[in-house]
Amino acid sequence: MKLIRNILKGASLTTALFVFQACYGSPAYIGELQEPVRIKVLDATNGEPVNSARVRLREDDSQPWGKTTYSNEDGVALIYLDDELLGKDMELEVVADIESYQRMDTLIIGFGMNDLTLNIKRSK
Repeated sequence: MKLIRNILKGASLTTALFVFQACYGSPAYIGELQEPVRIKVLDATNGEPVNSARVRLREDDSQPWGKTTYSNEDGVALIYLDDELLGKDMELEVVADIESYQRMDTLIIGFGMNDLTLNIKRSK
C-alpha cells in the first residue's frame, strides 16, 4: 500500500512540473553560456587597474541603463550581451566613486566585437 502511495506522489509531482513547464515555458536563455565582453578599466596616469568601477551599458540615451557590472581587482569587468546587441553601437558609462575618478561616458561603435581597455582620469 505504501509503495502505491509513493508512486502516486511521485507521479503527481512529475505531472505538476510538466504542467508548469507547459504553461510558463522552459527557462529563458540569458546568455551566460556566451563568451563575455571584457572591459579593462585602468588609471590613465599610472596604468594601474581600477577596482570596483561600475560599468553600465545602454543602446542610446533615450533608454535607461541596462547591463551593469563592476570591475574586479584586476580592473576587468565582464558583460554578457544578448545576441541581438552584439555589434550594435552602444553607450558605455564608467564610474569609479571610491577613488574619485572622472565619470566616463562614451559611444562604442560595434560593441561586443572586441574586448576594450578604458583609461579613466582622476578628478582634480
